[in-house]
Amino acid sequence: MSFNRISGRTGLSLLLAAALTACHRPFTPVELRCEYLTDPLVVESGSPRLSWVNAPASSSVKEQRQMAWQVLVATSREKLTERKADVWNSGRRMSEESFLVPYAGAALTPMTTYYWKVRTWDASGKASSWSRPARWGTGPARDGWEAQWIGAPWQEDVRGNWYTRYPMFRKAFSVGPDLKEAKVYICGLGWFELSLNGEKAGDDFFVPGFTDYTRRPFLEESRQIPISPDVTSHQCLYMGYDITSLLHRGDNVVGVLLGNGYFHTAPTGQVRRQGESFGTPRLICRIELTYKDGHHEHICSDASWQCAPSPIVFGDLWEGEVYDAREEDENWNKAGTPGPAWTAAVPVAAPHGPLKAQSGPVDKVCESLRPCSLLRQEDGSWRVDFGKVISGWVRLKDVRGSAGDTLRVRFEGEYPSPRCEYVFASDKPVTFAPRFTWYVFREAVVSGVERLRPDQIVAEAVCSDVPVLADFRSSEPMLRQILDLFLQAQKDNMHAGVASDCPHRERLPYTGDGQVAMAAVMDFFSADAFYNKWIQDILASQHPASGYVPNGAPWEPMCGGGVPWGAAICVMPWEFYLHTGDRKLLRDSLEGMKGYLRYLSDWERPDGTILSQRTLPDGTPCRWYNLGDWSPAFDLPDPGLVHTFYYWYCASIAAQSAEALGEREDAEAFRERAERIREAFHRVFYDAQRCSYGDCGGNVFALFMGGLPSERLDAVRQSLRDELENKYRGHLNTGFVATRFLFETLALNGMNDLAFTIMTQRDFPGYGWFLEQGATTLWEYWDGRHSHCHPMFGGGLTWLSRVLSGVRTDPAEPGFRHVVIRPVPVPGLDDVLYAAPTPYGRVSSHYSCREGRVSLDVEVPVGCRATVFVPRDASTASRRPWDDAAYDKHELSSGRWHLCGRSYIENQ
Repeated sequence: MSFNRISGRTGLSLLLAAALTACHRPFTPVELRCEYLTDPLVVESGSPRLSWVNAPASSSVKEQRQMAWQVLVATSREKLTERKADVWNSGRRMSEESFLVPYAGAALTPMTTYYWKVRTWDASGKASSWSRPARWGTGPARDGWEAQWIGAPWQEDVRGNWYTRYPMFRKAFSVGPDLKEAKVYICGLGWFELSLNGEKAGDDFFVPGFTDYTRRPFLEESRQIPISPDVTSHQCLYMGYDITSLLHRGDNVVGVLLGNGYFHTAPTGQVRRQGESFGTPRLICRIELTYKDGHHEHICSDASWQCAPSPIVFGDLWEGEVYDAREEDENWNKAGTPGPAWTAAVPVAAPHGPLKAQSGPVDKVCESLRPCSLLRQEDGSWRVDFGKVISGWVRLKDVRGSAGDTLRVRFEGEYPSPRCEYVFASDKPVTFAPRFTWYVFREAVVSGVERLRPDQIVAEAVCSDVPVLADFRSSEPMLRQILDLFLQAQKDNMHAGVASDCPHRERLPYTGDGQVAMAAVMDFFSADAFYNKWIQDILASQHPASGYVPNGAPWEPMCGGGVPWGAAICVMPWEFYLHTGDRKLLRDSLEGMKGYLRYLSDWERPDGTILSQRTLPDGTPCRWYNLGDWSPAFDLPDPGLVHTFYYWYCASIAAQSAEALGEREDAEAFRERAERIREAFHRVFYDAQRCSYGDCGGNVFALFMGGLPSERLDAVRQSLRDELENKYRGHLNTGFVATRFLFETLALNGMNDLAFTIMTQRDFPGYGWFLEQGATTLWEYWDGRHSHCHPMFGGGLTWLSRVLSGVRTDPAEPGFRHVVIRPVPVPGLDDVLYAAPTPYGRVSSHYSCREGRVSLDVEVPVGCRATVFVPRDASTASRRPWDDAAYDKHELSSGRWHLCGRSYIENQ
């Protein structure tokens, strides 16, 4: 209702009534999601879980919680009323839960769109307004595809021929009058691009997500790891698209372009032997047409589809793409007669993995960068600087060449640039960007065009759709600059539903890098849907008999990774549970945790510590089994110490997980094992003469583990301080595994001043050293060797969110139902703000210290409670953060609060 349409006494009354109504509604349900996704076109579950956030009507709303909810589900938006909801009207349900609420209506029908909305009631019985409608969809039944897997006849159904031209497929079909809705369900391996009548469907790339698609017999004789890395399960993900707006009455054409992706390739650096890929590209597709009178038609992939070689004449995930416009067929995905190269598609073998709806986010263009500079070089090429390192490509717009000329883009980095070439078919202007690979670059060199203006080139950063939603600021700007290095490196490494170690050299989902960085990712990104998918890949990769968890998941034949890598099967589900409270994924993971601990128990030595005794087939020790830490600043700690620490860590997590799930007997058994491992660690690795467990992380692991005898604790703390302050002159001395625990351990043992000093050093080694070298991402090694885009050292940045800001979730009430805010001050750091979304809304902590007076502004989401500890003075709380006497404690409900001193609380 717009104000300029209201006049006189009637208009004033209406406005007053609307205002009073708004004031009486304490909150409104927003951010509706289904299985962690916003409006997913396909979900797999027959009872999908629904979530919403109760947004306060104003900042003055305090001490509110949801006491009831009502959900309506219907087959159309028009039916979303209490009387017409034809699928589910839950009625008023007395419940405080608003996250992962299971759908409990009628059985869901395959290939159907469901619309839903929700309203809630507060503790006083006041109802909110209805939310805006949301939707989810279902896919075909497992046996309801009525479609065949098809491929190109020139690509025999064998593995190893990497460089044949990418295939494209087409099918003409007719649409009758009164079309109501049209959907397509499709899986194209490795990746596909779908178009209807010449227009691309969706804005995604690198779909479907990377999985262990099917069996690969050569893995039975893996060269690097002397244990069969067979997996528990295989699966192929499919996508759903609403294509109603892309169709018209009469003749239509669907076109599908396939790329190799991870399916038909071998990891870079490996010898590409016959048989190392999953298979050659293939496709399965079903188009479902629904008409207004209720009848359905479908078009399914089979031998009636046509295929032809595409203009992508060379393509590989690692080695790039070459597009030859002279090979284009302008009618390939449009109505009309295609060129002579078209032939019938052929049926191919279905992968062993069943089709499953993609549950994780897709890749999209997440940022577009204009040139910072564009310079013509002596050889006639153009050098373009985009200001920071990204993962993606450049898009060239309206550029010209002559027929047969080749436009080349060379991406400047520390590794040879994969090919990026375009062969002109004429002198007409063209727009070009790659499709099925990405490049890592800050600068690019463009050759083969005579003229290039800044408005003709843009760098498109492409990554999984996992936005940064948290905010961090402080009175030391360098801390935010360091965080930005991590955020950019992490985004650059998130593709196809997994996180890689580096986006250029290996592009592989290492579990060690993943588990070390995950806590920081969850603290700063909206990453729950991403990890919901990837953790399932890790569970599926576990060896079913031994419990072995490979160093990457989905697994590729690569080397590298000891116990901290396989520990991802324990660490990541538990971290996910802390952030979300999702008991389902935790329960699905518990058997995997047990299996990994069973596997590690075979490594136990008589003294209770662990180290692998396995050898390669030739009898030599297998280094990769005993890889402890990696990428050290100076040296690596004893791998047995690192392994034993992670053995304890996994047992401790398994105990907490079993306890959370009500498995008391398992919880007690794992607690006893964890305590036995911890006792062995302290007995074996402690050097009484030096009062130390060793530098380069040894003392960090020991203090994080806890359980030190009381007479030893202060001595080890002092050894760690002496080690870092004196021997390493206030610099870190850790590899990426120990760095994950370094800063929090220092802070929680009274050395937050030292943590701050180490974090803000500007010379080698440290994060500031990266900044001084002009880095825009984190690097693999502190000294700059090898990759300059590795996010793993970002694991230590939980110090910003969990220590300086003090925001943690209570494991007893996860998902931030109970927030614990206990900042650990750094003298001289006078201002720290952290704010982040939670399953129930925004939580924030703003710490300030002015002339010795400490204040704290906090925000607690609706339905949550907080225990807040306000430092009485920065110096005492920094030295003794474990001492409750150094803090004033407050118990708060939802709302925004200002706290200062022992008892002063001011509602904002």
